[in-house]
Amino acid sequence: MVGDRLDTDIYGAQQIGLQTVLVATGVDRTPPNTEIRPDLLCAHLGALLATWRRAYR
Repeated sequence: MVGDRLDTDIYGAQQIGLQTVLVATGVDRTPPNTEIRPDLLCAHLGALLATWRRAYR
């Protein structure tokens, strides 16, 4: 799951067992001091695409 909110996007996805990516150009730019931790933090969608391409070459 790719999202920009820890409290809804990331938390909800984790509750049903999905891996999560927080994109830091949205609502939550950096993870605050919380128990909700994304599996991956990307600065923007372009960075996510670059990471995806490297992982699946």
